[in-house]
Amino acid sequence: MAAPTSASKGMWSAVAVLGILTLGLIILSVISVANVQRLKRELAQAQSDLDNAVRVSERGDRWEELKIASDNQNQGAVAYLDSQLQNVMVEVTGVRRKTVTELQEQITNSYGADAPPLLDILSQQDSRIDALDRQVARVETQRDDAITERDSSRDRIAELQRDYGESIARAEAEVGDYSQRVQTYRSDVEQTKDDLETRVSGIRDDADTRVGSLEGEIDQLTSENLILQDQIARLRRERSDETLQPEDEFALVDGRVVGVNSSTSEVYIDKGRNDRLVQGLTFEVYPTGTVIRADAEGNFPQGKATIEVVRIEDSSAVCFVLRNPSGNPILRDDLIANAVYDPDKRYSFTVFGNFDTNGDNFTTPEERLDIEALIQEWGGTVSNEISGDTDFVVLGRKPILPPQPSVTDPAETVAYFFELRNIVNQYESIFEKASQTNIPVLNQNRLYTLTGLSFRR
Repeated sequence: MAAPTSASKGMWSAVAVLGILTLGLIILSVISVANVQRLKRELAQAQSDLDNAVRVSERGDRWEELKIASDNQNQGAVAYLDSQLQNVMVEVTGVRRKTVTELQEQITNSYGADAPPLLDILSQQDSRIDALDRQVARVETQRDDAITERDSSRDRIAELQRDYGESIARAEAEVGDYSQRVQTYRSDVEQTKDDLETRVSGIRDDADTRVGSLEGEIDQLTSENLILQDQIARLRRERSDETLQPEDEFALVDGRVVGVNSSTSEVYIDKGRNDRLVQGLTFEVYPTGTVIRADAEGNFPQGKATIEVVRIEDSSAVCFVLRNPSGNPILRDDLIANAVYDPDKRYSFTVFGNFDTNGDNFTTPEERLDIEALIQEWGGTVSNEISGDTDFVVLGRKPILPPQPSVTDPAETVAYFFELRNIVNQYESIFEKASQTNIPVLNQNRLYTLTGLSFRR
């Protein structure tokens, strides 16, 4: 057998090396295949986890924003979202591990199934709190005012109590002094009684003597009294003839109709500029022979027509017909009357009380100025008191006097009551004086009727 050569040894060495390399390659391939299989399994698991976390259809712009936000916080997207959710729960509920479902159930239980968003709920609560704060502030202000008023009332009551105590003390002192004086007086009376009984007997004798003389004087005075009563009655009749009585047929007649133009609704009267006639003055027209007399309630009858002066001449005037019902035309020689106007005299009126000149069914003292202005415009004079030259009294409604205030009422209420009571007393005094002196008393309706204003009103 031939000995191996160096060439054969080298070949065998190469085969051995090649085998070793091949075996190493096989081993590496097996390991690589195993790693590849493991990586594929891990990749599939990661892909499954990713799909569970974010589905492919959900990987939009918002997903990219979440990845950027989580990368900035060195967190995964799920961990980032979980931490953000826990932070929100802490801010909203104070519990980190509370779920969104639990939060929704809590909101539903508290505010109902249709509850608005939490921020809207907070805004509404803030608004309610602000409203309650304002209400509390108003209540506290009212409470402070009530406390102030209570303290003021308490001070007034204390002052009244002090005054009352002082009055009682003075009264008791006066009663004590009076009692002492009564005792002294009683002893003096007893002493004086005896003296008087003695004097009475003497006076009785003198009285019997004087009775006869006085009876004669009484007869003489009775006769003189009858004479004086007859003179007073005669003077009253004379005064009655001089006073403007509302029931006298001609006392209120101011003129006559001298012509009528039916086509132009114009009436001509016998009064003009020389009779101090003013434009705008109204007259009531009465038939000839009519008695202008007040009824049982003191109201004057309305004339058959109302006319207003529109053009004035020296001794005549043209009037426009304001009211004239059909069937009762204005005729020549009809009478005209206005309580304020008189060509020969400037009437003096006393106006007092509450009036309703604007037709709102409320009488006020301020509307008395309208009545006064009307009278002055037509030539009359006005005063608030009855004097010797007063011709007419125009009285409105008497003010209504409220119940008398108590000592605990405010000073303004007490002052207003006494002021109103003085006005009521003045009203009653004016009416009483007018009745005693036979001065005609007109209310607003009577004045309007006699001046023709009832139609214009």
